[in-house]
Amino acid sequence: MKGISTLTDTTIDSILSAITEGRIKSSLNRMILEQVIGKYAADASYVDLEELLSAAGPTGTSKCLALIKQDRAQRAQNIDALLDLVWTGPEIPGVHNRDTKVVVADLFRSATKSVIISGYSFYMGQEIFKDLAQHLSYMEDFKVIIFMNLSQDHKVTGDELSLAAKRKEEFFRYNWPWPKKPEIYYDPRANNSVNSEKAVLHAKCIIKDSSELYIGSANFSEAAHSRNIEAGVLIRNEGLAKKLEKHFLSLIEANLVKEL
Repeated sequence: MKGISTLTDTTIDSILSAITEGRIKSSLNRMILEQVIGKYAADASYVDLEELLSAAGPTGTSKCLALIKQDRAQRAQNIDALLDLVWTGPEIPGVHNRDTKVVVADLFRSATKSVIISGYSFYMGQEIFKDLAQHLSYMEDFKVIIFMNLSQDHKVTGDELSLAAKRKEEFFRYNWPWPKKPEIYYDPRANNSVNSEKAVLHAKCIIKDSSELYIGSANFSEAAHSRNIEAGVLIRNEGLAKKLEKHFLSLIEANLVKEL
């Protein structure tokens, strides 16, 4: 039934009306189908509709098509329950979304096992990370892993060890002053002497407890979470969260990133 699955709800409604009117019968007429839904849709669905009408008749076919529409509507509701639009910036009348600062704080506050963070820029993040730091200090086996670029500057110059030491000192001073430290990794390609082989760790995302993930444009700073115009999405899907988590952890396992 792959052909039928490509039909829009409006096209299905046209078929249902044609069945009710008696224009589409158990023996499907190709020309009539084209008149009802157009040549392109008829090309895609004729074989499936012919088989369905032959096996189930017009009444059974109508029920099947109605169920397809019902299933789509339910899936759309399920997707709405899984996704939240996340926004930083001026509030727009009539547009409802969740604030980046609130979403990130909720993710960190509600985490019970682990948090993986990827970001390019981290600046004055004590307020952002305070709940996460508390979890790391007091919750047994709790893990925080952070992936970041080797430098917050657009131009990365100097030897890798010096850059890594500077990045580490700055991050802990301005973002994580607490005693218990997270694991931090960086992509060494940022300092590649061959420009065509340089790379930036630019992904901005959070994976909480292998079950939820946030992906967005915002860096980890007060401005990005409170004032800039930023957009992202919060996804409550364990399968997708675990898939992205595996991508990041595989970078460590394959020695493609180095510990800061």
